[in-house]
Amino acid sequence: EECYDSVAEIANHWIDVLDTQGESLETDELVDLISENRNMSRQLDDYGDQKGTSQTTARRLGEFLGADIIKDKGLNCKFIIAEQPYGAPVTERA
Repeated sequence: EECYDSVAEIANHWIDVLDTQGESLETDELVDLISENRNMSRQLDDYGDQKGTSQTTARRLGEFLGADIIKDKGLNCKFIIAEQPYGAPVTERA
């Protein structure tokens, strides 16, 4: 019974977080919970026209910060998948 009570307490915490849309969390903590983190093992050019959330994020970073930022392998991409536009592929919503 003690185990079930502990699990219920944790579940209630996360239900509260969802119900309040994360109001009780610090911004950094909320971003950590809703974002994805991926490492690219190769250089972006090695992926060619391949589509993926990491490649899309890296290309956008390059457009924004400059191509020198994304030229090396091992790039770490942190992104959030947006809900909108509805029906758009995940790679376009990253």
